[in-house]
Amino acid sequence: MQVLAVPARKSGQVILRALKWPALASVVILAGAFTILSPHLAFEKLSPQERRLAIYDAFWAQITKHYFDPQFSGVDWNLMRQEWRKKAAAASSDLDLYGVLYNIGLGFPASHIAAQAPSKLLLHTPPPNADPQTVRAERLLGLMLGGPGFDRTLFRRGTGAGYIVADIVPGSAADRAGIEPGWIVLATTISTTRETETVHFAGEFVRLTPEQKLQYEKTGSVTFPETNTQQPDDNGLAANKIKLEYDLVPLPTWPVFETKLLSGGSSYVRFDTFADSKIIDQVLALIDQVGAEGIVIDVRRNSGGEEHQLRRLLDRVLKNDSYIGTERSRGSLQNWRTSKRGRRYSGPLVVLIGPITASAAEIFAAAVKDNARGPLLGRMSNGAVLAAKLFPLPDGGQVQVPVSDFVRAGDRRIEGVGVEPDIRVIPSLAEIHAGRDPVVERAVLELRHIARGDTSASAVGAYSAIVSADRRP
Repeated sequence: MQVLAVPARKSGQVILRALKWPALASVVILAGAFTILSPHLAFEKLSPQERRLAIYDAFWAQITKHYFDPQFSGVDWNLMRQEWRKKAAAASSDLDLYGVLYNIGLGFPASHIAAQAPSKLLLHTPPPNADPQTVRAERLLGLMLGGPGFDRTLFRRGTGAGYIVADIVPGSAADRAGIEPGWIVLATTISTTRETETVHFAGEFVRLTPEQKLQYEKTGSVTFPETNTQQPDDNGLAANKIKLEYDLVPLPTWPVFETKLLSGGSSYVRFDTFADSKIIDQVLALIDQVGAEGIVIDVRRNSGGEEHQLRRLLDRVLKNDSYIGTERSRGSLQNWRTSKRGRRYSGPLVVLIGPITASAAEIFAAAVKDNARGPLLGRMSNGAVLAAKLFPLPDGGQVQVPVSDFVRAGDRRIEGVGVEPDIRVIPSLAEIHAGRDPVVERAVLELRHIARGDTSASAVGAYSAIVSADRRP
């Protein structure tokens, strides 16, 4: 082995050169870390009230910067900021502040504005060896998180928003109490005490007739006939109010994916999210196996997800190069179309929708309807399709901000409007008690009509007559 000797002076120069760049890099890294940490350290030194106002101001700044509409949907943004800042300053805790931010999103005339508290503020699951009191508390928490036996769903019509009963869990306390799908939900409370082993629900509802349910789901308002009640308000609203109370019971967990064979050999698939590629893989695999009897795609409990997963499904069920809709953001438009080539399913198709159907699921339903691909069955969809992104808050929380709107064929908005079914089917109490699903039952009949080419008893003729295969904006 040959050893190279280096003169002492030059060797020292070599060492200096070798150390120069790591030293400079360390300075750069430390400077960058200081730049990142300085705001965080300054934030941590604030008083509790100053912290909450800093979180509030960051929440407002992110919406101001990223909201898709520079006119903020007609809201006086500065005035609204001043009014809510007073409530933020009065918040008793950071968690209470996030309640204020939640109410801002609830009162704003658009969907997808929300704040997510940092995980340190949220409840954690106790360890397996937790003491009996902790286990009891966790059992009660499980009852509370399981819900009251019905889905209380926020939906938007125009610039207003309201809560309705979407679905009832068969056999639940809500089922036994007689709560009906389509009722208006005015107020709900869930409570427990240390002395009891129960979780108590109390709610106030407005009972509606089938016609009133349809009116409310379409317009967000309802007309009551004149009554002779002693204390009428809102044109007869008082006569239709009802208060119900009951103790919660354990409820079954809904799987996010379900498939089965229906009578007559048709297929059924329900999936509750477009956010999981593996679930969409399963849906596409099932579609590849569907025969001439057709398929029912149930998105009644689907609240949306990712654009890419939505496009994958639409590419499979619509024709090549079909128009889906147009995304609108600040200063730009983007037309969505299906791919120009690829494997397609062209057999009988029925899609089920309801008040929980939102976001990507609503776009899916609208595209199916606008391309005359199959009838929609069920109830009006939610009316919340704005695309949103998450942006950071100084305490580790996040704010969700709508960054674009979406319009369907004919330049029609879905946000604040919803998608209307071709055939409206709402379960009755008797059907819920019996464990039946009349929407699926009707879907089976529609598939048979489509397979036979018989449109006389179905919605096929109606919806195909009013839409074309490609309606550009």
